[in-house]
Amino acid sequence: MPALPSVPKVLRITYKFTIGEDNGALCRTFYQYTGPGATSVELNALATAIATSANTYLIPLMTVDRVLTEIGITDLTNPTAPVGEAIVTHAGSRVGGTLPASTAALESSEILRRYRGGHPRVYWPFGSDDDLADSQTWTSGFVTAVLTALNAHQADWFGSAPVDLGSVNRVNVSYYQGFTVHTGVTGRARNVSTPRVTPIVDAVVAEVVRQGIAQIRRRLLGLA
Repeated sequence: MPALPSVPKVLRITYKFTIGEDNGALCRTFYQYTGPGATSVELNALATAIATSANTYLIPLMTVDRVLTEIGITDLTNPTAPVGEAIVTHAGSRVGGTLPASTAALESSEILRRYRGGHPRVYWPFGSDDDLADSQTWTSGFVTAVLTALNAHQADWFGSAPVDLGSVNRVNVSYYQGFTVHTGVTGRARNVSTPRVTPIVDAVVAEVVRQGIAQIRRRLLGLA
């Protein structure tokens, strides 16, 4: 598969978690900056600051079987742009019984452009059985707590951003547009996403945490 095109002045921040037997669960966010860009040393320091902030604001939303293990930062400007990393072990501390690994709190980002597939989203491994209103929804108090924590976390680590990044703002990056039908040697057809020549960067204008319980089945590792 060809490498995705570069996205000038955009950072991809990856939160890596261990969830039960899954040691590769990821949550990704994107931020556009206005300055000349940070060095690898500065991005390493920023990754550490993000991990520390996550330990304060996000880890209390996770049960003990969920562990934040890494923060990775990649400058998408070009293939040789700086990267940063922080390796940590921050285990959840939330009271209540653990939920299936596929269960997540869904953070939706609102942008001004409409596109097929809905909206940018992040599936955070938050919540315990004490946070369930019923089989389909979170309690309103939990939804408010998640949104408050995410906003506080972002505002907190913004204060640690290197000066060379200038101002930093949340964005969405769209790499694909539509799909192409590919037919294999067996005659079975499948849809393959078509990469854009130039990715679209959309400013995020608002964040919403959904009341409904989200599912991301690949975190079950196909064990069922």
